Amino acid sequence: MNKNNILSILFIAVIIYAGGCLLSSPSYTPVKYYSLQTSAQSLPTDTIIKIGNMSTVGINGTKMVFKTDRCRVLVDEYNRWLNTPATMITTALQSSFSSTEEKLRINAAEYTVTGTIFEFIADVDSKTTILGITYRIKSKTGILLNDAVTFTIPMAKVEPDNYATAMSKAVDKLAERISKAITAIKSKKQK
Repeated sequence: MNKNNILSILFIAVIIYAGGCLLSSPSYTPVKYYSLQTSAQSLPTDTIIKIGNMSTVGINGTKMVFKTDRCRVLVDEYNRWLNTPATMITTALQSSFSSTEEKLRINAAEYTVTGTIFEFIADVDSKTTILGITYRIKSKTGILLNDAVTFTIPMAKVEPDNYATAMSKAVDKLAERISKAITAIKSKKQK
């Protein structure tokens, strides 16, 4: 092959490559991130709540997960949680109980909450968000309560914004339940 043929072939290849890149419209879908909103919880006076280790079973990463039918699970590549469910719930509970360390006496009752998340999903068929968790409340004397609970919160429409809002409500219900349990534990001790 002569030099002109090689240059012609290279020129045609460049035009085809550039034309393919320039003429096609790229399909780019931005990734959206979601977090949980929390509300402050009230507790009996002189009570400290510490949020310990939260872990997960069977829940992977930060991608939003949707359940359909009985066994089909859809993982959303473009809508994600800001952190893993365990990290988000730990942070949300710490935020909910953050005011519990204000103006406490030296002999304030201290409780530690730990837990394992076993369900953190949106159910497409029932239009609900489901949070399932087992948790423990401990004091310096040992475990005071073991509890397992599932919160099911309805969504008007199954979409990431509603999923995040409904899951935030489920975490608020969890915080309320923990607050009531500690209030009951503390009132039993005072009798």
